[in-house]
Amino acid sequence: MDSDNRLSQVSTMKSSLLLLLLLGLTQSQVSAAEVPETWKPFQFMMGDWVGVGAEKSSQGTGEFSLQFDLGQKILVRKNRAKLGQSTAQLPGGLHEDLMVIYPQAGTHRFRADYFDNEGNVIHYGITFAEHKVVFESDEPASPTRFRLTYELKPDGSLNIDFAIAPPGKSFQTCLSGAAKRK
Repeated sequence: MDSDNRLSQVSTMKSSLLLLLLLGLTQSQVSAAEVPETWKPFQFMMGDWVGVGAEKSSQGTGEFSLQFDLGQKILVRKNRAKLGQSTAQLPGGLHEDLMVIYPQAGTHRFRADYFDNEGNVIHYGITFAEHKVVFESDEPASPTRFRLTYELKPDGSLNIDFAIAPPGKSFQTCLSGAAKRK
């Protein structure tokens, strides 16, 4: 893919992910008793969320969910966002994406695969800190790197940050927002 197409794709992705960062889930918080030890680092993110400020239709609206699937073998994050305006890539301004999070076989690490209705696919490695999960795209799978961070705040809301690192450059936040439980 040439650099002009890649920049166009990144620009479209930025617009689409704006709502992702401002969105939330559709299920209540999962209790500690329901979460196997393996999945505890994700517990604070599980459930249904809605974007703070998403009520402003000019910014768009949306929500996302993070739930177990396949007998608690994977987590699935589903996002649906209605952007404030249509784009060439998103007629009607509808952005949908799906992320599958799974344990990496034979390790204590996790991986995630992201897919959206614009045709983007991102493969992530995952790291953790207290009340924080960081998804960072693989190198050298893509010359442009992506980082998506979820952090739980004391008030129970999530701060969400999406950063992009063009080839040879460091990460710069291009979108950030907050979500609250439904």
